[in-house]
Amino acid sequence: MDTGTPFFNTGAIEQRIATINRPHDVIITALDYGYRVKVGCKEFAMSSKEDLISKLAMYLRDPGATQKKYELGELFNIAL
Repeated sequence: MDTGTPFFNTGAIEQRIATINRPHDVIITALDYGYRVKVGCKEFAMSSKEDLISKLAMYLRDPGATQKKYELGELFNIAL
């Protein structure tokens, strides 16, 4: 019997889309040769203050787009 109700919760999906542009907590720890940065559950190191400020500004302007770049490996210029 079809009730016309989708099998997934569209309200939860809409809520996830709405919160993707809310920034996670950011913790910056100064080290001898750079910074340790924790954003949500991700943690990485940055060697220059200029790069840290640039990436942080990008993240605060548009957290969703910056997170997507990070997940696609496009945020940092790293050759693997």
